[in-house]
Amino acid sequence: MKKFLFFILLALLVFITACEHSTVRSSTKCSVYDKDGYKYICKRDGDFWYWEYYGPNNKKIANIKYFDNGPDYYSDGIRRIVGRIVDRKKRYGYITNKNKIILKPTYEFAWQFSNGYGRVCKDVTFEKMGEHTAVNCGKVGLVNKQGKLVLPVKYNSINVKDKNSAEVTIREKKSVVSLN
Repeated sequence: MKKFLFFILLALLVFITACEHSTVRSSTKCSVYDKDGYKYICKRDGDFWYWEYYGPNNKKIANIKYFDNGPDYYSDGIRRIVGRIVDRKKRYGYITNKNKIILKPTYEFAWQFSNGYGRVCKDVTFEKMGEHTAVNCGKVGLVNKQGKLVLPVKYNSINVKDKNSAEVTIREKKSVVSLN
């Protein structure tokens, strides 16, 4: 049984790796299924990669952010989705692990959730650094797990300390704010 599982995992790894390389080289589509029957189709829009996400009934749920050669992973039960283009920039939002969109793609960038909150950005610039891209947010805000903005998108930085407070910076002045 262990050998069988090993070979299944090895075959899956080879498939995903081959799929990733074929998309990068030839812009062809590839698809992967998860254990629950959900399908991911890798897509490319210019230099931008994302995963179309379909339910077991083959109905499209959302476009998932491409992250680390695969679909964005869940953090705090939430992951990032991508959507429409405004001013030649993609917009980001969030979806739960129950497939409920809590924030439609609205912001120029969204960071993964941590301590129950997600940082969202505007006035974003992207800087290519080899195979990676650095994200520079002009202004940052904070959303909760219901997709509601709890801190406006006006800060230079936000560091969530715990579920109740965050350290914020505006024009090099730091302060701690309540999240309740």
